[in-house]
Amino acid sequence: MNSREISEIESRLSHGLEQSLSGAQMDYLLRSARRERAEHVAEGYAVLMQKLAAFGAALRLMAEACTAARLRTELGAKSAASHL
Repeated sequence: MNSREISEIESRLSHGLEQSLSGAQMDYLLRSARRERAEHVAEGYAVLMQKLAAFGAALRLMAEACTAARLRTELGAKSAASHL
């Protein structure tokens, strides 16, 4: 169940089902809908954190590669200058 469906259930509960459900039933349904929404948000957050961690790892590798390339360039320039 996605967050749109959960919001729709909450909306229906608050508008039309109050007469046909007991307070305890409504409370249960609302708690269930909110719990499912929280689980859905938590799953999305976990995916986001995984993607951010992967992005951070990629940035770290790029920084290391750039540093290595810069050091090779500097070393090459010093080596060329010493042969003059």
